[in-house]
Amino acid sequence: MMAGSPRPHGLGLFYWRARTKMNPDQKRHLAATLCLMEKDLVQQERLLRSRGEKGVLYEVVDTLRDGQHQKILAQVTKLLKCIALVKDQFSLEVEQTNLQKMLVGELTMLSVWLQETKTKKLRGYGTVDEELQHRLDPLLEEMADQIGKTLKTLAGA
Repeated sequence: MMAGSPRPHGLGLFYWRARTKMNPDQKRHLAATLCLMEKDLVQQERLLRSRGEKGVLYEVVDTLRDGQHQKILAQVTKLLKCIALVKDQFSLEVEQTNLQKMLVGELTMLSVWLQETKTKKLRGYGTVDEELQHRLDPLLEEMADQIGKTLKTLAGA
């Protein structure tokens, strides 16, 4: 078989010998796209294995039929293997995320969202009951205080 010709891969895929060159920008774009795809697939895998998820204000309800879980999990596994293959074939770099910085960024955004939910901001959606300021805002402030304490803990890490 000639170099550069398709070769079967164990996943039922074809790949070409890594003669193909990519410039750094192309590699970064490919890596970023596949990284986002991988994160989504890992979340799908987690939800499939747990058969859904429930929070206080949200619920992921499992409506799949019997037998679909295993089929979809097998397909997700193949996709993750494909991502690993592309990473190896094109020597893509692994994205490393600093957990502390990620948490600080996410908590800071949550704090902003809380401020945007206070009574004075709700006026933009219509007339606000006077009692709401005394009932809602203290709860939002408590949540903001908890976020502040968490941020202080992270700053000391």
